[in-house]
Amino acid sequence: MNRSAVPTRSHGPEPRGLASPGHFCEELPVRVIGIGNPMRADDALGWEALLRLERDCLPGVDYVRFGGDCSQLAELLLVSRAAVVIDAVHGAGEPGTLVFWDLADPRPELVPHGEARISGHGYGICETLGLCRLLGRLPRPLVLVGVEGLTFGFGTEMSAPVAAALPSVVGAVRQELRRIAGRP
Repeated sequence: MNRSAVPTRSHGPEPRGLASPGHFCEELPVRVIGIGNPMRADDALGWEALLRLERDCLPGVDYVRFGGDCSQLAELLLVSRAAVVIDAVHGAGEPGTLVFWDLADPRPELVPHGEARISGHGYGICETLGLCRLLGRLPRPLVLVGVEGLTFGFGTEMSAPVAAALPSVVGAVRQELRRIAGRP
């Protein structure tokens, strides 16, 4: 696998292949994908949350640290039954605010307008999702659990608002994994 998408632990069978477009084999894993860069301050959020979540060792769940461009993210999503993506976001919200987006929702208001869609991860997540939709293989559910970031420059420390939100992110991901598994 590409160095930028590093599976940290797999707790389920290896994927045996895709079903017909739009349908997924039960053997495909649920993936928790921590997006980020530990050398870019708040952008470390995805990886830091993943470090805490890996301790859960849930069966059928793959934990993946991701720091590449979104074309490689598409490769991960195409072989996932369901996915939870964790990332720091840069929007109009207050730093430290928890965000939860249904990325499988095709509504146009979820796509940013008037901005370049190139991010620090290459082309943007909207284009990644569009590619998966075009191929008919978007995992469901597919959600983003994130936090509005404050600082994305070089540095190894997350800002205080993002660091304070980290336990809420971990809790939200655990809750989503319970929902995917059909447990309360």
